[in-house]
Amino acid sequence: HMIGLLVMDQFMPAPLAQIRELVEDEGMELLAAEEEILGFDHGKIGAILLKEWHIPEVICDAVKFHLFPDMCPGDSRLAATILIGDNITRALGFGFAGDAYVIKIPPEALTSLGLIPEAFEAILQPIDVAVDRAQIFMKMV
Repeated sequence: HMIGLLVMDQFMPAPLAQIRELVEDEGMELLAAEEEILGFDHGKIGAILLKEWHIPEVICDAVKFHLFPDMCPGDSRLAATILIGDNITRALGFGFAGDAYVIKIPPEALTSLGLIPEAFEAILQPIDVAVDRAQIFMKMV
């Protein structure tokens, strides 16, 4: 879902440098910095590329609206899944896509997937334990 950032890195280095400066020096969220510099975000760039590759529309829409699943036309569950998965990895400290902010997940995104908003925090602890166990296992092999 972050393919738009890869495109920016390869083909838009000057604007991306400005975006990074806003994020790193001024503490701005990545999305806000992209909007300020480009007038759109990495999700839109990714969706355009995926359409060029003839990826199904439902996937293009999910990438485009992964930060705003409620704005996704049609079934928004894939966009909600991407947002939630992205937040889980950020909350657990995995990966870095330009900023370290955990985005507030709209309750509707959780309920659309049958998740209870109040219980979402509880999801993270077993995932964190499973990741720790996987890391221990990988060190043993």
